[in-house]
Amino acid sequence: MQKSLGKSIIQNKYKYSFYVLFLLLALGQVVGIKLNVGHLYAYDIFAIVLALTILLHHSLNNALRGFTLFIGVAIISLVANYQIYTRNELLFSAFYLIRYVAYLVLANFFILKLELNTINRGIKVFAYMLVLTGILQLIFLPNLSTLDSSLGWDPHINRLSGALLDPNFMGAALGIILIYLVFEQISRVELGLISGAIILTFSRSAWLLLSTWALFYGILKNVKIIFLAILIAFLAYFAVPRIQTRLSTITDPADSAQYRLESWAKAINIAKDRPFVGYGFNGYRFIQKEYGYLEPGTLGDNDSGGSDASLLLVLATTGIIGLLSLIYGYTNAISSSKNRLVIFIITSALIINSFFINSLFYPQIMFVYFLLVGLLEKEKVRKI
Repeated sequence: MQKSLGKSIIQNKYKYSFYVLFLLLALGQVVGIKLNVGHLYAYDIFAIVLALTILLHHSLNNALRGFTLFIGVAIISLVANYQIYTRNELLFSAFYLIRYVAYLVLANFFILKLELNTINRGIKVFAYMLVLTGILQLIFLPNLSTLDSSLGWDPHINRLSGALLDPNFMGAALGIILIYLVFEQISRVELGLISGAIILTFSRSAWLLLSTWALFYGILKNVKIIFLAILIAFLAYFAVPRIQTRLSTITDPADSAQYRLESWAKAINIAKDRPFVGYGFNGYRFIQKEYGYLEPGTLGDNDSGGSDASLLLVLATTGIIGLLSLIYGYTNAISSSKNRLVIFIITSALIINSFFINSLFYPQIMFVYFLLVGLLEKEKVRKI
């Protein structure tokens, strides 16, 4: 009796930690403070502390283990370049890697300790919280340009951004969750709620993420999905003028798409100088400063810490070796899964999305992705 009670208490402790982490992730920038060289967030601190308490007691499952190769290369790249950084810069750069390890460890831990229904419920609740914060933001803060410019946020207007204060990351996070839930279990209300929120982000990269899902699933499983997606896109295009505006301005020099091209060019230029092991993960903001790519006073801005393409960020900071090791992590995640089609589609959609925003290393996306990788390795989805 006492043993059963003790096990129940421990199980509840794991469950509460799981929900608290999701709550903090949903609160995004609300639980963060700006530093001279970036931001510090409560969810990262919570994740790192929690991961430290369990790191030595549990091994990673096969699907997640492939990412340890990238972690090893990232450590080597940073150590090999320690002389080009000050002590504070080195510590700040290492924090990104520590955070990456923390979310990987926690995803693995929760998969081992929690029931499938609990994890699915947590993922859904996280989506609800993102949508709720998005609705509140549209009501009370529709124009992000009213925020203090020193905080470094882009001036998005009338786009669902939530507490993340970025519609592109909001759209990508909800998109990854939506793809999984469509395969697992989702009601029409949930489908409409999450889909509607993604549309209201007016994020082209998020729309591309969902388009990738529709294309791959249509080709590999059911071609009707492609025609349905085209029909929905066609109707949305003519029903919502804002969508027409977002798509028609892609070639505008003042459009964000042009800034992404510049971001890619900077990352490639940096990577060319140290092609094999890069400059160390993730000292990218300090390297950009040395190359003269940052405007005065923007070292601490969010955009300064990474490239708009995650894989180019990896190439610049860990070189070709690091890039190949990360690609191996994703291919291993697919090959180790009981749901190869599902995780292939989710991974492909995320990687394509990551060419436009740094989504592979964004905590609210990274943690969910690691959860899904571990989950889909051992659990069959209900619909395929």
